[in-house]
Amino acid sequence: MLSNKILVSFCVLSAFGLNAFSQSHTNFHVVKNHPLTGDGGWDYLTVNAETKTVYVSHGNEVNVLNLATGKEVGKITNTIGVHGIELVKSLGKGYVSNGRDNSCTVFDIKTNKELKKITTGANPDAIFYDDFSKKIFTCNGKSEDASVIDPITDKVVATIPLGGKPETAVSNGKGLIFVNIETTNELVVFDAKTYKIKSRYKLDGGKEPSGLAMDLATNRLFVGCGGNQQMIIMDALTGKNLAKFKIGDCDGV
Repeated sequence: MLSNKILVSFCVLSAFGLNAFSQSHTNFHVVKNHPLTGDGGWDYLTVNAETKTVYVSHGNEVNVLNLATGKEVGKITNTIGVHGIELVKSLGKGYVSNGRDNSCTVFDIKTNKELKKITTGANPDAIFYDDFSKKIFTCNGKSEDASVIDPITDKVVATIPLGGKPETAVSNGKGLIFVNIETTNELVVFDAKTYKIKSRYKLDGGKEPSGLAMDLATNRLFVGCGGNQQMIIMDALTGKNLAKFKIGDCDGV
């Protein structure tokens, strides 16, 4: 989690470092800086393109900003040690993982008001909604598991032991969830509906994976490893390590 009071917004925070940026001659540049009210560091941010708002995890609250102007239009409070924000727009609800409170806050997207607080595993970090299974998943660092939340009832319906500290998870949209495990240098693959673990993919030359993204068209996983500054490219269907290259310090991909 980064400690600063200024959000450098709407730019790409790349894992590739300054050298890679200069070598690839990208045109990325800072457009605006928007100050955040309140104290503490931040972690994930989430954009709602429909309402043109951006949610920024910030210490013990979530700052809600106008996407165009950067003006603060609301706050979601009492989110102790907030990490991630996920939106289920079809239900008009959002979900916040509270790392130091071992909970998930449910809020109304229109009003930003808390609707419910759900107890999860210990130290929930990444959180995401899987459209295939229609469930919310939280990656719980200290209890080394994932909590499965039904957004219809807002109750935990399952807990999935992962055998190590999970950082980030992605879905292939077809029933498989991939989770990078920081403490064992591997990816766990589990069924999105039965919650059974199907595979454990070892990382070849990657340590302490944190960032994770997936290209659905090619079934490629991109694993950013902060422990030794490597990007691992993996075949999601087989777990085969296809390539790796040096990057900078990595927290997300």
